Amino acid sequence: IENTTKGTMTDFDGNYLFTTDEVNGAEIGVYDIRDKQNPEKVEFYKARLLGDEMPHNVLVKDSLAFVSYYKEGVVVLDVSNPENLVEIDRFDTDIGSSGPGFSGAWGVYPFLPSGNILVSDIDNGLFVLGCVSQNAAYLEGVVRDKETLLPLNGVTVKVLEDGKEDKTYFDGIYKVGKINSGELRVEFSLTGYKTKVLNVEVSENEILIENVLLEKSGVGSLLINLSLGNNESSEGASVSIFGEDYQEEINFDSSGVIVNELPVGDYTVYIGKWGYTNYCVTTTIDSLGDSIFVELTKGYYDDFSANQGWAVFSKETDPVWQRAQPEPSFDTNTGLQYDPSEDASSGNCNEWAYCTGINSDVSATETTVNWTNYLVSPEFKISSPNSDATISYSYWLALSANSNDTVKVGLIYGEDTLYIQNYTVENDMLEWKKAVFKASDLFNSLGTFKFIVRVTDDLNPWDIVDFAIDEFLIEFENSIEEIKSNCLEPSDNGWKILCSNKRFSIINSVGQVIKIGASDFIDLRGYDSGVYIIKLEGGAPHKIYWNEEKW
Repeated sequence: IENTTKGTMTDFDGNYLFTTDEVNGAEIGVYDIRDKQNPEKVEFYKARLLGDEMPHNVLVKDSLAFVSYYKEGVVVLDVSNPENLVEIDRFDTDIGSSGPGFSGAWGVYPFLPSGNILVSDIDNGLFVLGCVSQNAAYLEGVVRDKETLLPLNGVTVKVLEDGKEDKTYFDGIYKVGKINSGELRVEFSLTGYKTKVLNVEVSENEILIENVLLEKSGVGSLLINLSLGNNESSEGASVSIFGEDYQEEINFDSSGVIVNELPVGDYTVYIGKWGYTNYCVTTTIDSLGDSIFVELTKGYYDDFSANQGWAVFSKETDPVWQRAQPEPSFDTNTGLQYDPSEDASSGNCNEWAYCTGINSDVSATETTVNWTNYLVSPEFKISSPNSDATISYSYWLALSANSNDTVKVGLIYGEDTLYIQNYTVENDMLEWKKAVFKASDLFNSLGTFKFIVRVTDDLNPWDIVDFAIDEFLIEFENSIEEIKSNCLEPSDNGWKILCSNKRFSIINSVGQVIKIGASDFIDLRGYDSGVYIIKLEGGAPHKIYWNEEKW
C-alpha cells in the first residue's frame, strides 16, 4: 500500500473546460484542453448518478463551480482538483419539484463584489444567497488484485458518510473525496472479491494516495440438472442466478446440465421455459458447492421470474418494457405513485413482473412510455376443435388525469392482430387487477397464437402512461368427454377421480408437491386461488386453475 500526499491543486489558467448539456439526465463534463487539437474528458458530475435531473448552466469562480441545476436548485462544486469534483453544497429554490424538466433554478451569477450569489428561479423569482467557502479533501489511488497485482475493472468505490461514489475502469483508478479535513470511510466492492472498508484521515486541499489490494473470495460450483415432462428437450430453457452483487442469465443446451463457478454466498435461482411453470429455489454456495435437480411442470404460466422468451418492440425509440422487480415512482408534485412497488404476487419467491420502465433514480414523468411499445409472448397453439384457451393476467395501470393514451391487450393470429381489452382513464388504476378473456372471443379457429400488449403515448399532448403485467396464464379447456377419458371430472369444491387408481399428488405453481393422497374426490377448499397441477399415479399431469372465491 502506497501512502503519500500531493500538496497543491490545479492553477486556473484556462486548461480545463466545464460543460453542461440541457437534456434530462445529462452531466457536468470536465475536459482537459491543454492540447486544443485533442481535448480529453477527465471527469463528470451528476446530482444523482442514475438520476434524470437536468443541468442548465455552469460558471466557475476561483476554485468553485456554480451550477443552475433546474429542479435540483443551485449546486456548488469544488473544482480545484478538476479530475475529482466534490460537491460542497446546494440550495433548492423549488423544493416542491424534482426530477427532469424545465423549472426551478435556471440561472446563477457568482461574480458580485459582495460575494453573494444570484439565482433566478423560473417560477419563484430571484434568490440572493450568501456563500461560505469550504474546501474538499481527496482520496485517490489504484485498486488491484492482491494476488496478481493487476488493476481491477468495475470496482464500486463508495464514501460511506454522504460522500462521492466512483467506479474503476480498466486502469483500476479511483477518485473520491469529502468536504473539509477529517476521517473518510470508503468501501471497495467487486463481485468475486471480499469487500474492503478503508479508514483514512484526509486534509483540505490535499490528495491522499492509497492503492488498495482486494482479495478474491472463495468459489464453489453450482450444478443445475434440468428435466422436462414427456422427455422434451431442455434446450432454450433459461436460468437466472441472483446473489449479492451478482447476476447472470444462462441458456440450457439439450443436455439439461449447467455447471457454474460462483463466489461463495447466498443465491436465488430462477428456471423457466415457455410452456412450463417457472421454478425458483434458494441455495448457499460454499467451497463444496451445491447441486440442484429440477423438473419443470408442463403448463403455460409465467410470473416472469425467469426468462421465457417474451419479445419487446418500440415504434420510435428503444423499448421501455423490461422484466424487472418493480420499484415505485412518484409524481413529485402530487405524490401520486405511478409504477408499482411490488409484483402482483409478492408472497412467493419471485417478485418479478414485466413493466414499462423501472428505475428508482428517476421520477414517474421519465418512466412514461413515449410513443408506442409492444410486449409479445412466444407462440401457443390451439390444436383441437374441442378446445379453447382462457387467458388471464394481472395488470397495473397508471395514466395522467384526462389522458387520451391507451393500453390495448389482444392476440396475434397469422398476419392479423385483434385487441379485446382497451384500458383508459375510465378503468381502475394504481393497483393490481385481474383480467381474463378467451381466444374464441377474438378468433374462432385452430392455429398458432401470440399474446400482445400495446401501450401508446402519442405525446400530443404529453401524458404519463405506465403499465405492468404479471401472473400470465393460459388454460386449455377440453370437452367433458376428453376430461373424463383422463380420469378427472370437475365438481363443486374440487375434482372427482373416475378411474380405479385413486392415488394423486397436487403440485403448486413453483413446482412444490403440496399434497399426496388416495381418494375418489380431490377437495381443494382452503387452498389459495391459482394454478395447480393434479397428477394421478401412472397418468399424465393435468393443469387446473382453482378459484377459492368461486366456492
